Amino acid sequence: AGPQHFTDVPAGTLSLRHLADLYSFPNRITAIRVTGAQLRGWLERSASIFHRLGPDSRDAPLLNPDFPPYNFDVIDGLTWRIDLTAPARFHPDGRLADAGPGRVRDLCWAGRPVTEDQPFVLATNSYRLASCGLFSPLVARNRVILDRDALTQDVLRRYLRRRRSIRVPLRPNWSFLPVPGATALFDTAPAALDRPLPDPDRMECAGLGPDGFGRVRLIL
Repeated sequence: AGPQHFTDVPAGTLSLRHLADLYSFPNRITAIRVTGAQLRGWLERSASIFHRLGPDSRDAPLLNPDFPPYNFDVIDGLTWRIDLTAPARFHPDGRLADAGPGRVRDLCWAGRPVTEDQPFVLATNSYRLASCGLFSPLVARNRVILDRDALTQDVLRRYLRRRRSIRVPLRPNWSFLPVPGATALFDTAPAALDRPLPDPDRMECAGLGPDGFGRVRLIL
């Protein structure tokens, strides 16, 4: 860990080293049947990584350092917003922290609101379904419809070898609800400060932090 412990995949030829950087864990690809309520619960667990922020909070830390970043999931195909003024629903170990409505707002699929009993198939990995994971209690009794021996790295490697070029479309699917007057800070690689920020209207460089990380200010 440290300021240089970030993945940087430049434009151009993709190597096996880059693939190992993108996915370093020996997990298998799996798929389970879930409901809309369980998808919301999954995203609530991910949204618990963020600190609670109030209006006019200035340069508060965005992330809870006790929450492992690898437990932050984004589910492709859905859109939603996160309300940082609401308390996190879960502790980092998965215990319920707040029984309120949570942080996830406006959860939609194909442009329509997700209903509680709406059926979905969720592609995930074997670690997410392991008994020690943050998400496993949510879906412990769900039907697993795909669980093969192939490792995720191997599946990705075969996929890449079959294609001469890969274009990854930019599909922003989640955002923060506005928090009037609030800003938050998060750390990144120092080299990232020399590159264009993805949302210059809401992000600005804030120099280096005391541990050498690049620091970005998010305008909420």
